[in-house]
Amino acid sequence: MTLRPTLFALATTLASVASFASAGVVDMAPTPASQSVAVGSLVQVKVVVNTQTPGGQAWDALDAIVSWDPTKLTLVGTTQVGAGASFFLTGFLPDPDGINTNLNDGTVLFTALGIPGASIIAPPAPSSLVVTTFQFIALTPTPATDVDFLPSVGVFGKTRVLLAGFNVTGDTSPIATIEILPACPVSDHDCYSTGIPGCTDTTCCDTVCGIDAFCCDSFWDSVCVGEATSLCEGCGNPTAGDCCEPNGTPYCDDADCCAAVCAFDVFCCSTEWDQLCAEETIGVAGCDCTTCEVSNESCFEVHATPGCATEGCCNDVCVNDPDCCVTSWDQACKDAANALCADCGDPDNGSCFCPHPEIGCNNAACCRTVCEIDPFCCEVEWDSICASEANFLCDCRDDFDNNGVIDGADLAFVLGAWGTSICPYDIDGSGSVDGADIGILLGDWGPCN
Repeated sequence: MTLRPTLFALATTLASVASFASAGVVDMAPTPASQSVAVGSLVQVKVVVNTQTPGGQAWDALDAIVSWDPTKLTLVGTTQVGAGASFFLTGFLPDPDGINTNLNDGTVLFTALGIPGASIIAPPAPSSLVVTTFQFIALTPTPATDVDFLPSVGVFGKTRVLLAGFNVTGDTSPIATIEILPACPVSDHDCYSTGIPGCTDTTCCDTVCGIDAFCCDSFWDSVCVGEATSLCEGCGNPTAGDCCEPNGTPYCDDADCCAAVCAFDVFCCSTEWDQLCAEETIGVAGCDCTTCEVSNESCFEVHATPGCATEGCCNDVCVNDPDCCVTSWDQACKDAANALCADCGDPDNGSCFCPHPEIGCNNAACCRTVCEIDPFCCEVEWDSICASEANFLCDCRDDFDNNGVIDGADLAFVLGAWGTSICPYDIDGSGSVDGADIGILLGDWGPCN
């Protein structure tokens, strides 16, 4: 007695579902419709659904065949973060058509299955519900590349929305278009100076070009400089303060100087550009700070005042020992000057025992010995007085190749100059290279003391 009404109710329900399934009422779209990103950036495209039906439309399963150009975008995967509903299962499931065999060939089938016994509601347009978010990496610049849905692939793969097994798919034609901008181009200027597109700080460059593509496409103009000043932290920002003084902020306003100092003292760029950071600029290449105190004192003599008379030498010494340019020029500063500034030991310089126009000479030990008592020899010229001082103060006059041993090589030099008066092979100063000079050399034969 009750079978007929039950069958009638079931038939009525199926007819209702079939009727509304045929109407095709759940629309699917990739969103946003357009976006601009830089090469190497993460690109996010959401798959959303809505309906033209007032009050919304129920559904419980979705298949989306998503297509893109794999030369422009590479698929990272999908994320359910931000999805508008909970699903029993989502992802790229195995399919009979093999669509998901290769997830980076430009076509995948994404499936979302609702929790059994529960429906998901597609809201009335213009509202929408996020089903999932596709994530790609932008590969190469292009004015436009599309992410869209394919109606079908193979025998079984279809883009569709289902309810109780019935197709309720509406419009699936929208396309998401992505402009991929060049990454920050190689540039020869910092981000706070105008010039060719891009700037040397790639983090700042990406930040600026993310809101103003002109700066990386056409010219880094004064507007780009202003955007960098307001948006970027880092070396070279004019608001960071003077590199030559403690400024109370991290970084300083000269990009090259700032980077050079922070390379060995990260505190200056991570916490504060303090007094020590300012002192560390002394003598650093790229730092346009006053390095040496004005001084008439020789770099090769100890004195109570900081700095010395030869600016280049002063800078070289103070790079390693800032106290020499802050406190006093002590013995350590003098020793550093002898080692760094005298051009002592340069094999291209002349012999220490002969006058020549270069400063310093080719034997480091002898050169420093002479320059300690006569700085002129290492600051102006190695003249005849310097050569005489070397002959009086220095040993091993006949170690011509400065290898520390008087041997056959040195004898060869003497024989090669035989009969001439070429210095330094005229060891006894007689005016001629002869047997007497060979006698002296043989007497000194062996390790040079």
